[in-house]
Amino acid sequence: MRRYLCCLLLLCSGPAPAALDDKQDELKTIQQKIERLKEELEQSAEDRSETADSLKKSERRISEVNRGLRELRQKQEQLLDELSRLGGAARSAESEARAQEAQLAELLRQRYGQRGDDGARLLLSGKDPAEVQRRIAYFAYIGRARSALIEQHRATLNQLDALRRDTVARKLDLSSVAREREAQRIA
Repeated sequence: MRRYLCCLLLLCSGPAPAALDDKQDELKTIQQKIERLKEELEQSAEDRSETADSLKKSERRISEVNRGLRELRQKQEQLLDELSRLGGAARSAESEARAQEAQLAELLRQRYGQRGDDGARLLLSGKDPAEVQRRIAYFAYIGRARSALIEQHRATLNQLDALRRDTVARKLDLSSVAREREAQRIA
C-alpha cells in the first residue's frame, strides 16, 4: 500500500520542473508571436488608413482636374463659336466694304464723266435759272449721298478692323486654353 500511495503522490504532484520550464518558454514564445502579430496588424491597419486617405486625395485631385478640363473644354467651344461668329461678321463686313467701294468708284466715274459740269460753270452758263437751280440742287444731293457713302464705308472699315482685332484676341485666348488643357492633362 505504501507503494501504491507513493505512486499516487507522484502522479498527483504534476510534471517535473524541467517540463514546466519548457512549457513556460513555449508560452512566452507564443505570447511574443501574438504581440508581434498584433503590432503587424496595427501597422497594417495604419498603412491601410494612410492608403485610403491617399486614395481619397488622389480621387479629389482627379475630380478637380476633370472639372477643370471640362470647364476649359467648354471655354474652348465658346471661343470656337465666337471665332466662327466673328469670321461670319468679318466676311459680311468685307462684302459690304467691297460693295461700297464699287459704289464710290461708280460715283467717281460719273463725276469725271460730266467733264467738269459743276455749280460755278452752271451759274455762268447763262441757262434758264430754274434749270440751273435744279441742277445745283441735284449736285448737292449727289454730294451729300457721296459723303454719306464715304462715312458709311469708313465705319464699315473700322468695324472690319475691330472684328479682325477681336479675332486675333480670341485666337490667342484659344491657344492659351489649349496650352492650359495640355498642362492639366500632363499634371
